[in-house]
Amino acid sequence: MIALLIDADNLSSPAWVDEAVEALERNEGAIAIRRAYGSAENMKGLADVLRLRAIRPFVNLPLPKNTTDMSLAVDAMELACLTPRPKLIAVASGDLDFVPLVVRLRERGIRVVCISERSKLSQDAIPAYDQVIYVGTDQALAVAPEK
Repeated sequence: MIALLIDADNLSSPAWVDEAVEALERNEGAIAIRRAYGSAENMKGLADVLRLRAIRPFVNLPLPKNTTDMSLAVDAMELACLTPRPKLIAVASGDLDFVPLVVRLRERGIRVVCISERSKLSQDAIPAYDQVIYVGTDQALAVAPEK
């Protein structure tokens, strides 16, 4: 089972979300769980791509700090505790805040892929992931971090 969890406050372009789904499916296969987390404003801008790609929206409370990141992290850990658990979780965000989550998921035997626009990805986050897929270019590129 593959899960795609989108930080829609970070990956907020409909074209990038579309590209993320296509790249992940091309590289890994069918995506069983598709979720996007974000503010009402960002979700409104993604409404068409969420509908067309059957991505379930999770609108956060309008609080000023990290509500999207926390919602995504809580759901990722909940998925990691399911039976069967996902074999791969893709986190569509370039935020460095997700590194502790990525480490915990990997400790549970789950492969973790980052999907991000190159300019939004924190370079310090790259080594935590099993793979990075860049969107927002002419062609999505998949790279494995240096270990």
